Amino acid sequence: MSLYTRMHKILEDEFGSLPTEGVLAGQAVAEAYFQAESINIRSRMKDLDWFVNSDDRVEDALSLIHISEPT
Repeated sequence: MSLYTRMHKILEDEFGSLPTEGVLAGQAVAEAYFQAESINIRSRMKDLDWFVNSDDRVEDALSLIHISEPT
């Protein structure tokens, strides 16, 4: 299994469906790399940064955000 495939699975397990366009970045991507390569550095996956080129992708970005009502 390729490094990309291993990282993709780690990120999907943590965050659910991932966008198919743009660039994913941030601490979560670094942590996925560490896990995929069995590097003994542990951090956390609090959020996933997603960079896109155009405002038309904002609707897609908002559809990935899951907000639950306060209890």
